[in-house]
Amino acid sequence: MFNPTLVTLFLCFILATKVYAQDDKIHFETNAWNEILAKAKTENKPIFVDFYAEWCGPCKMMSNQVFTNKDVATYYNANFISVKIDAEKQEAALVEKTGITAYPSLYYFMPDGTVITKQIGALNAKQFKSFGQSVVDMIGITKKLPELEAAYTKNPQDLQATTTYIKALTLSNQLAKADSLATIYLPKIAEKDLEKAENWEIVSRYVKNFESCEFQYVLTHAKSFLELYGEEAYSNFFYQAMNTTFEKVVKAQNYEGLAPIKKYYVQFNQQMGSEFKEQYLISSVDMYYYNAIGNKEKYIELMISQTDTYLLENGEELIKRIFEIVQKYDTKPALDKALTWAQKLAKKEDNSLSNYVLATVYFKQGNKVEAKKYLDTAMTKNDNPELDQYMSALKQELNK
Repeated sequence: MFNPTLVTLFLCFILATKVYAQDDKIHFETNAWNEILAKAKTENKPIFVDFYAEWCGPCKMMSNQVFTNKDVATYYNANFISVKIDAEKQEAALVEKTGITAYPSLYYFMPDGTVITKQIGALNAKQFKSFGQSVVDMIGITKKLPELEAAYTKNPQDLQATTTYIKALTLSNQLAKADSLATIYLPKIAEKDLEKAENWEIVSRYVKNFESCEFQYVLTHAKSFLELYGEEAYSNFFYQAMNTTFEKVVKAQNYEGLAPIKKYYVQFNQQMGSEFKEQYLISSVDMYYYNAIGNKEKYIELMISQTDTYLLENGEELIKRIFEIVQKYDTKPALDKALTWAQKLAKKEDNSLSNYVLATVYFKQGNKVEAKKYLDTAMTKNDNPELDQYMSALKQELNK
């Protein structure tokens, strides 16, 4: 059945996945969950579960590119009992118990079935292996917690003992306690020492306050942190603090509270070399806010204005905005605007994707004649197997 809510997922993985022909791959057990638990207890190994869905593009990417990676397979086969579960068809009780709502959901269990940790969303091979290693480390460090806690309690002024204890609490998923200790620990060290790897590990996870000395130091010395730890780590640090502040503003519905968020969001994007203009970034924060508080009218007004002003020549972003309207809005003005954008896109790029987008908008508007016309064109031009399944689903709907 055609489902426009799945299209955004597809867009992130529009390039056909590449299958690596190699012998090394993760060995996935096929037994029932209770038998998996029994085997895990016998072998004294944690369990890795890939909760997936057949239609999920990111899931297929991981199956084809990550689970077949030699280094990944060697590590996981040695350290885990691995299982793939189609969450829409298999092990319904386990799926309900764990609350699976997104794919892929990568879960790690103790042999008794207790959840250790989870990762929602796809990872590349390097990230996936690293995540598995952190799980193994977590299990090992948990056994040493009493010893490390005793060392810290004996001398709370011992910065090394404090650092070690915070990391152990983090690895054992006792994040609230680790956060509390980090708040005490970080002000005790010299600002320059925030750049050291052992401290950055704590800063990047637990500094979430825009006004804290630690946040201000990192933002002011962004060049150093970018050189030391890379764009991804620096971005994660920034968005963690931004989202923490944003959640408070949204909860209080305090529009004026967006001022520091806008200020630092612009500064961050400039540091990262963003091509977007300052006003675009500021309007983005406003959009996030109105979307979060449920003001759909104000959100769509800002979204349309921003798109018309900045994104009409950006095909990828334009498609995302079109499908956002198709998925979330039924009003004639919003759908007419999506149609205008889709027509512009198809005129500029007369390919299978642009024609499919146009067909989807017409279908949403209830114009099956035009939808079929552009879908036929899209199918004639298409050479992408991933897009083909979405077009086939739309065709089935049109033929009803």
